[in-house]
Formats: sequence, structure tokens, C-alpha cells
Amino acid sequence: MSQTQLCNRIISNAAKVEGQLLRQCKLLSDDDWKKIGDATGKIAELPIEINTRLATVQEIRGRCRDLRNKDNLDVLIVDYLQLCRSLKKHENRRQEIEDVSRQLKEIAMEFNIPVIALSQLTRDSARNAREPELYDLRETGGIEQDADVVMFLYIPPGTDETQDNFDIKVLVKKQRNGPLGYAFLRYYKRTFQLYG
Repeated sequence: MSQTQLCNRIISNAAKVEGQLLRQCKLLSDDDWKKIGDATGKIAELPIEINTRLATVQEIRGRCRDLRNKDNLDVLIVDYLQLCRSLKKHENRRQEIEDVSRQLKEIAMEFNIPVIALSQLTRDSARNAREPELYDLRETGGIEQDADVVMFLYIPPGTDETQDNFDIKVLVKKQRNGPLGYAFLRYYKRTFQLYG
């Protein structure tokens, strides 16, 4: 998503205003505009940087150093791992993704911050209507090896996704220092919100 699309989702979520209405501003009520104004003011005060220009893991590390020098780095979220590139030469894409995964782990350790890396899955679990497993992480076993925690968002079969809200199962399939298991969150798709 573009920076504008991400910001619209954040505003929709914080203001509890339907995302579709944000794209069609003429349909917003005065109450919606007030909610958006209040939410935007609060969001603007948050120390969040959305950066869509960094293409390589080396550029990400450099930006982390800049932010750390300003004492302004608490967490890194990479959306998503398979979009990252490495400047190192690799024989194939799988090796490159494994290198990116390893370097993100190094970033977490170097800066002592959590790194949340989103990843695509293979289509196999969806095609077979089953819960995803660690081996479904796309293009690599490196993610499975490097990650401290691996969680999947899973929509159980039979869920009516045309409804305004429905349950999503959060599966904890790997956790170095804790138990495995699952929890259900309620997803409100019009405002992109999850509640436990």
C-alpha cells in the first residue's frame, strides 16, 4: 500500500470511521469529520514514521541507525518481508529472503528492539482449507529459524467474510520463551479494527 493508503487505514481505525467513506469524502457526516479531526491530531503527535522508500535491508538498517542517533527508535515493522531486497549477491530468491530474515534478526539484536516482519504464505494452506503451519512461510525456512515468535492470522472455513465483522483466529506456532496456542479476535472490516 502507498503511504496515503496506510494513513487512511490508521485514521479510519483511530476515528472509527468507515474506510470506504474516507475515500468518498462527500459522504462524510459532520460527526465523521469531527472524529477524523480528533484522531488525526492524536496520530500526528505519535512518534511514527511510515517509510515506503526503503527497498533494501541495508537501507532499513541505515535508517534505524539515524533514528537511534536521535533516540527515536522503539520498534521496526517491515511490511512485508518478501518485498525487501539485499545488496548481497545470491543464487536464488530463497537465499536472498533468508539473508533478509537473518539481517532483520541482526537489526533486532543490534538496536535492542522488537522487529515485526510480516510475511506472505504459500497458497497451499488456503487451497487445502487448513490452518497454516511454519512450513507455509513463503520462500524460506529462514524466517522460521530466525524468528522468536511466529503468529498467523487465520480465517476459519465457513466464515462469512461478507459480514461487517467476523472472528479471526490468531495462531501462535512458535514462541521461544512461551507457550503455543491460539486466541480469537473480532475483525471489523469497515474500520480495520481487531478486538480481543
